[in-house]
Amino acid sequence: MSTIKDVSGTAFVVAEYRAEENREPAPIYTDPVVGLFLSDASRQAAERVSSRFAAVKDMVKTRTRYFDDVLDAQIEAGIGQVVILGAGLDTRAVRKASPGVRYFEIDDPATMDLKRRCYADAPWLSGIDDIHDLARELGLRIVENFTTGELYQKYRGRPGSSPIFDHYSICTLEPLE
Repeated sequence: MSTIKDVSGTAFVVAEYRAEENREPAPIYTDPVVGLFLSDASRQAAERVSSRFAAVKDMVKTRTRYFDDVLDAQIEAGIGQVVILGAGLDTRAVRKASPGVRYFEIDDPATMDLKRRCYADAPWLSGIDDIHDLARELGLRIVENFTTGELYQKYRGRPGSSPIFDHYSICTLEPLE
C-alpha cells in the first residue's frame, strides 16, 4: 500500500467519503471496490478534513451518485469510451465495467501505479460479469442468485462486515425445459 505522501491526500480523503456511503442503511450508491485503497492513515486524514468542513462528505457522496447516474445513462445509450481526468482513486472503470466500453484514467503516475497495484492484489475483482448472459449461452435457467452479502443479511440480520460480501455470489442453475 502506498502512503498518503506518495499519492494526493485529496484522493484518499474523497475515497474515504465514498466508502462511508456503503455503510448507510439506505445508500444512494455503493462502491464495493474503494476499500482497496483505504487505511488507518486515510481515515484519519478524512476525519481531519471533515472536522473542519462536515458538509464535504455529503458533497462528495452526492456528486458520486450524480456521476454514476450520468455514466449509467451514457453506457445505456451506447457510449464506447470514458475518459476520467484527475481520476484519483475513482473506481468507475471497475464498478461500471461494461462490454464494449473502454476507460481511460488520467492522473499523477504515482496514483495510477497505486491503483494498478491494488487491483492486481485483489483477485476477487474477476469473475462472471453477467450471470444471465452466461446462463443463456449455456442453455440454463437461473433458479436462485444471491450475493453473500444478501445471505449474510438474511441469516445474521445485519449487513456484512466488508464490501467484498457484495462481490461473491451463489447461483443455482438448471437446464431449460
